[in-house]
Amino acid sequence: MTRRARWLPGVAAGVVILGSGACGVDSAPASASGATASVTPVASATASPTPTGPVVPEAARQDTPAGAEAFVRFYFELLNEAWTTPKAGLLPAFSDPRCQFCQKTEDDARTFVRTKRHYASAPVSLGRAKSLPAPGGQAYFEIEMTQEKTEIVSDSGAVVTRVSGVTERVKVGVIRGADGWLFRDLESLT
Repeated sequence: MTRRARWLPGVAAGVVILGSGACGVDSAPASASGATASVTPVASATASPTPTGPVVPEAARQDTPAGAEAFVRFYFELLNEAWTTPKAGLLPAFSDPRCQFCQKTEDDARTFVRTKRHYASAPVSLGRAKSLPAPGGQAYFEIEMTQEKTEIVSDSGAVVTRVSGVTERVKVGVIRGADGWLFRDLESLT
C-alpha cells in the first residue's frame, strides 16, 4: 500500500521531502521528512573519515565565497551518505544549532537507522549555485536542487517507498563558526 506525498516547505527550515501529505513520494517511512536537491547528483562524502568523523575538504575550509559553496556541497554529500548508509551523527558537527532543516535532516537519518531503511541511491543533487548578498561571516546561495528519482529500501533490499524526482530552487545559508563553516538553513524559493 502506498500513499502519495509531495514536497512541503518547512517552517523556516526549507523543504521537507518526505512527510505528511506532500509531492513526489509513494509511501514514506514513519516521520521521515527531509531536504530536497537539484541537478547534479552529489556523491557520497569524499572527505576521508577520521575516528571523530568526516574531514571537511580543504576547498570547503576556506573563508571565501568559493569555500562556503564548497562547504554546502560537502554538507549535501554527508546528507546523502547519512540517508543511503544509513548513519546518524554525520551532520550535527557541521550544522548551526539553530538550523531547523539540519535538525530535521538528522532526525531523518536516525529514523532510517531505527527502521532499518535507507535510500537505494543518493537522493539529493545540486546544480549551479548563485551567490547572494549576505551579512559578514555568512554566505547565501540560490541553488537548483533535485530530489532524485530513487527508492527507499529495507535492509533486505525490499522497496518500501518509490520517490519521484523533482527539482526546485532553494536558498541556503552558511555561517562562519570558530572552526569553519556551519550549515545555517535552507529555504524553498519555489
